[in-house]
Amino acid sequence: MAQIEQTNIQILYDQRIQRVRDAVAGKEPDHVPWTPVVGYFYANGYGLSPRKAMEDPSLLLPNVRSFLEEYYPDLMMPPVYPSIAGLEKAGSMFIEFPEPETDPPNDHGHQQLDADYMEEEEYAELINNCGQFLLTKVAPRRYRALKGLAAFPILSLCQINNSALAAMANPEVAEALTCMLESAQLMARDLQKSLEAIRIAGELGFPLLTSVVLGHPYDNFACSVRGFVNTLMDMYSSPEDLSKSIDLYGEMMWPQLEGMAKANAGGFAFLPLTSPGDKFMSPENFDKFYWPWLKRIVEMAAENDVTPILVFEGNCDTRVERLMELPPQKTIVQFESADLARAKKMLHGIACVAGGMDNSLLMQGTPEEVYDKTQRLLDELAPGGGYIMTTSMELEDAKHENMKMWRETTWAWH
Repeated sequence: MAQIEQTNIQILYDQRIQRVRDAVAGKEPDHVPWTPVVGYFYANGYGLSPRKAMEDPSLLLPNVRSFLEEYYPDLMMPPVYPSIAGLEKAGSMFIEFPEPETDPPNDHGHQQLDADYMEEEEYAELINNCGQFLLTKVAPRRYRALKGLAAFPILSLCQINNSALAAMANPEVAEALTCMLESAQLMARDLQKSLEAIRIAGELGFPLLTSVVLGHPYDNFACSVRGFVNTLMDMYSSPEDLSKSIDLYGEMMWPQLEGMAKANAGGFAFLPLTSPGDKFMSPENFDKFYWPWLKRIVEMAAENDVTPILVFEGNCDTRVERLMELPPQKTIVQFESADLARAKKMLHGIACVAGGMDNSLLMQGTPEEVYDKTQRLLDELAPGGGYIMTTSMELEDAKHENMKMWRETTWAWH
């Protein structure tokens, strides 16, 4: 009996993943793939505060099982939330967590804060010695408890002097290194608890929406070093310095990106794109600062049999023309805001288009409104294949009756 049940689970797994692969290939599957990008809904939707989930990810596991058994998505998004314990140990200054023990309880997750950890006049120092600058300047500015890294004696690690490592005994440096290790251990502990959800998904026959999260050098540099707003201004005030810095950052990221892709051959890779919206970059600046690395990452993923899911935040209508240059039938492109009918027509045979369901409608609308919206999206985007039904952005909260209507309507459409 157990063998029969396991066989059925494998059949379901294969059917779900094939549905998505058919959509990526521009084919019409047996039904339109339904792949909600679930974030804090794993907590909010089942009576658990996001903060509690970040404090102890194991509390999420029953909720994940309930979600999968109730909604059976074609791909499952693992619940990997920031580790409050790990980040607070390091004195993180770039994430705002919900306050504990509020009345009513907080129902929102973390918030990434925009701040600059490098001044414009420091570009030359970054370009001349990128690794040292990030370690001794940027890291201490991002983590309060790591201020001792400012005195980190890098050369002591690589000198002929047999006593050179003694410089590491500087109390501030030693304190920072100890804190880094303790923070890393806390993060690894919480990550391991979160990844238990992947085992549950496998047991129930659900493939993963992402087996790895990739990143773009521009986004990482803007959000982690220079600041989002400052980086936008630097495109005009210091364009060449910015371009060199993004390339340096990208080359440092590249071995990690390539390694993750090779280790996850045959899977899907999430690639959140936070900066390239039409309001933030002109087409010329997109081509100069953003597109070359995006194209390179997608091509590398495709070469390693990984299907990247490009998640464009903001309105990105003007980016669709460039996406036509991507390797054909290797990519899923999800838009928060764009003319999806136009994008699907232009990308037909090149990339699968995903998105369309408004998160606000799932939170505040009625089942009838959700039904109407879902039908309109399907009638416009599903014919001919190459479309995946999902949310406009990560799902934090929703009414269960709306979620059920959305899923059932998608499954029933032919």
